[in-house]
Amino acid sequence: LFGDSITQYSMKAEPLGWGTLLAESYTSVYRSADIVNRGFSGYNTRWALLILPKLEEELRGLSERVGIITLLLGSNDAATSTHRQHVPIDEFRSNLLALVSGLRAAFPNATLVLITPPPVNKVAWDAERGGCGDRTPDRARGD
Repeated sequence: LFGDSITQYSMKAEPLGWGTLLAESYTSVYRSADIVNRGFSGYNTRWALLILPKLEEELRGLSERVGIITLLLGSNDAATSTHRQHVPIDEFRSNLLALVSGLRAAFPNATLVLITPPPVNKVAWDAERGGCGDRTPDRARGD
């Protein structure tokens, strides 16, 4: 599992995270599956590209055994242009393609699953974050 905080916290038991559900599904069907979570809170595609070589190096000996890679990034990229995590849409597209190419080259036998960020509930975000509202559906579209 590779991505931002949505990936990092996916293995939480409370509330039950999607990574935990994925691990349970695979271990109940295949009896064993090692889930490696490399979620980095606050990361965008630009920063993920910087650490991709380290991730590839870390898992180099396992590359033949890696069956599935999930990639979930974009929530932080969609921050407003004044925010340090912001990545312009053209760069986001280029970064995502580079990440996909890098992961496919390093793990040629793996199925790569791209996961889009979930929709933003601006009312809930503003209530939780005190009205910041810097991640909106319009930003995710590049508006």
